[in-house]
Amino acid sequence: MARLRRALRESPVLAIYLWSRLGLWAAAVLALLLFVPNRHPEADRWDSERLHELGYGIDVWARWDSDWYLRIAAEGYSESPSSTAAFFPLYPGLVALLGRAFAGHYVLAGVVVSLAACAVAFLLLYRLALPRVGEEGARRAVLYLAIFPTALFL
Repeated sequence: MARLRRALRESPVLAIYLWSRLGLWAAAVLALLLFVPNRHPEADRWDSERLHELGYGIDVWARWDSDWYLRIAAEGYSESPSSTAAFFPLYPGLVALLGRAFAGHYVLAGVVVSLAACAVAFLLLYRLALPRVGEEGARRAVLYLAIFPTALFL
């Protein structure tokens, strides 16, 4: 725990990452618990049991194209008319590798891969901005990315 506190003090990127992800996660779970979802009548066509296997704490992030990516991770690409070929293979490939390590929990693997990609994006933005705008400007760039309305997709 002391190691984490020291890392948070020394790395503005890590602190911004942790606080923004925890805040976003708490807001998403709270919204899911407080509001009744207004589901489209055909929403079940894009839903799957595999999206909800670990409860609302994890499946709150399993929306939109999640089932496509999880299907690719678990079963590979298909030749069916509703084709999986539209999805680039890097993300589902990483989810497949990690999902197998997590005993088939592909939603959890997808969340972990997404969180890791977000952390790398924050770190790369910081390193890119640092020589151009200095430490404070680089920190603000990461902060603004973390709190931007579309940050929930990171």
